[in-house]
Amino acid sequence: EMQAFIEKVQVAKTIEGVDSALQVFNVLNMLNTKYLILNPESEALKNVYAQGHAWFVKDIHWVSNADEEILALDSVDLRSIAVVDQRFKTEVMALSADSVETGSIELMSYAPNKLEYKSVSSSDRCAVFSEIYYPEGWSATVDGQPVSIFRANYMLRALVVPAGEHVVTFQYRPDAYFQGSRYSGIASSLLILALLGAAGFYYRSEKYKKECPSSQS
Repeated sequence: EMQAFIEKVQVAKTIEGVDSALQVFNVLNMLNTKYLILNPESEALKNVYAQGHAWFVKDIHWVSNADEEILALDSVDLRSIAVVDQRFKTEVMALSADSVETGSIELMSYAPNKLEYKSVSSSDRCAVFSEIYYPEGWSATVDGQPVSIFRANYMLRALVVPAGEHVVTFQYRPDAYFQGSRYSGIASSLLILALLGAAGFYYRSEKYKKECPSSQS
């Protein structure tokens, strides 16, 4: 897509022509590419077609594997359809197609290890998030209740959000880090106990020597 965009920039005669060309670049838009620098000495071009931090889709386009998933990104309207590998069907089996575009989802707070969104919808919806899918350590909750994250559009996170008004939270809490912290804490505690034990033994030994000098002969 970047190569195709460069080619369009080279033949476009106006900024408006470049701007309208951005509409067809599915991947750039789903990655929420807000600005593009055409000339380092000029203002960046704002991409009005960037899809934002998160959005609801109306339907799911199922594919058999990751190869089909990435190839489908060229032919599917990613604004209204999510491309999902069929191995994630158990995560979305309760979701029915919703042809009515109702509701909204928006990012409320952001930190590298925690993101919160506010969701409002009249029915259960599939939400796609412009964040890289990485299952090792990331978890999601809706109003504090754990929910399953699945992969959409080859690289993004997605989940089913129930009807109503909810807070969706993504948090990064890798097991390896917390297990390491626990083991480190245990090891530190054992070391402290060992040092205290050694100090106590030394103190008792010295006290015994002073109280019983004859034992040293």
